[in-house]
Amino acid sequence: MEIALGLHSLVLIHFVGNALLRTYQLLVSPSVVTYLIRDQFYHFEPKPVAPAKSRWVHRLKSSLYLLSLKEWNLDHLIFSVLLSPLKRLKKILNPIPNPLFLLMTTMIMLLSTFWLPFEKAEWAGVDNDFARSATSTALGIWALLLMVKAYNERGSVVYGWTWILLGNLLVLRSTQWRVEINDTEAALFLGGIILSSSVGYAVLLLLRAQLKQMPDLNAYWGLIHTKPTLGFFFLMSGLGMSGFPITTTFLGQDLLLSHIEEGDFVMATLLALSFVLNGISIIRMYARVFLGHHQKSYLHSTPQTL
Repeated sequence: MEIALGLHSLVLIHFVGNALLRTYQLLVSPSVVTYLIRDQFYHFEPKPVAPAKSRWVHRLKSSLYLLSLKEWNLDHLIFSVLLSPLKRLKKILNPIPNPLFLLMTTMIMLLSTFWLPFEKAEWAGVDNDFARSATSTALGIWALLLMVKAYNERGSVVYGWTWILLGNLLVLRSTQWRVEINDTEAALFLGGIILSSSVGYAVLLLLRAQLKQMPDLNAYWGLIHTKPTLGFFFLMSGLGMSGFPITTTFLGQDLLLSHIEEGDFVMATLLALSFVLNGISIIRMYARVFLGHHQKSYLHSTPQTL
């Protein structure tokens, strides 16, 4: 309403005021919670419980209370619906050696970039729009498989980082085959991806030079205790790759999603799942390399607990 009335300065004041209020609440919340806990400890008076009108009402209240404590079993639901199928896909993708999978992905990237038979005319009697849609869907599925591969990677951290990079590139190619994307929008998406991935590779190379070996993803290494600077830059590069608003990829992802036509549930699902798995895989990778119990000797890392 304020923008509609032309009160742009008032809108800015509201934005700044809200940001200051939320920051203040975030900073004082630990003190407020501590005060309330102490006050409850010294001045707690249990409220008298009125007898329930019926046994069913009492059971219903108790059930809702327990479900609230368990957060309505949402963790179990997410694990069953999302994470368990991803782990089952591991059995399908793991038999494929990483070098072969990388070669197949590189060939698909080259073909999707330089061989565009459906750009201007029909090919082999196939309708142009259908061919482009099918090719886009195939590229989107392969990009999603790359994200699944990164999520299930337990060997080389370099391969895991590479799957994420190639997955993002294929997401862009998949969208370009489906709709028209100008060079500016593609540059916004690729700018943060290339910058963040380069920083991530540089951090991994420095780790290998300093540790005389490359950390794997089969255990927790706890390197943040001795390599806090490298850990910070790797985290920032991972956030940049996942679309955190520190690079232009944040805007590029929104532009890609905005090009999806209404009712195109297949493409929307593929892109959304790819972006979600992108972030989850990066955080898991960061946790494996930099978090966990610190070991003085890097020859043996912390055993896997999750």
